[in-house]
Amino acid sequence: IDFILSRPYFSGRRVTLEPLLGIRTALIGQDFSITYQFTNTTPMNATFLSDSWGLGPLVGLNGNWKLGAGFSILGKATASLLYTSYTKLKLFETIRINTFAANSVNADYGPYHTVRPNAAVGLGVKWGSYLYDKRYYLDFSASYDFNVFWNQNMLRGISDNYSLGSSEAGIGSLNLHGLTLEGSFNF
Repeated sequence: IDFILSRPYFSGRRVTLEPLLGIRTALIGQDFSITYQFTNTTPMNATFLSDSWGLGPLVGLNGNWKLGAGFSILGKATASLLYTSYTKLKLFETIRINTFAANSVNADYGPYHTVRPNAAVGLGVKWGSYLYDKRYYLDFSASYDFNVFWNQNMLRGISDNYSLGSSEAGIGSLNLHGLTLEGSFNF
């Protein structure tokens, strides 16, 4: 969820630039389950859970290159630095000893607080048109966006630490990408 203040301005006849400043919030929940099978042993099942929230400043730039007939190419880039609080970091493990018995482990690694950088970029197309004597403006856009939260994937660090027995296990980044569709009606 982003709260943004921005003001577009023309940087030529067909190019508009829109610097922006704001606040970014992130609510991220992750979970995954894995099965370990060591030689001559019964399988072990482990489930890792993580819930976190982040809040911090956001800066960025949006750009439009007007092609004509209401169409334009859009680009966007933002960066933020999020204070991140992991409210839940848990491991649930079950080791099956035989068909009737199992050993269980529940470990809680949270809460954990840190600062994490975030960046997002996107490229797409946009169409817009004025309506009713230029009193209203309608536009639609489609872009493909990439978003990275560096060192966000605490579950990987817990998993590597647990399975490898190493305290120097790496923490992975959370990478998101996909199609973003937007529409707006201005009056």
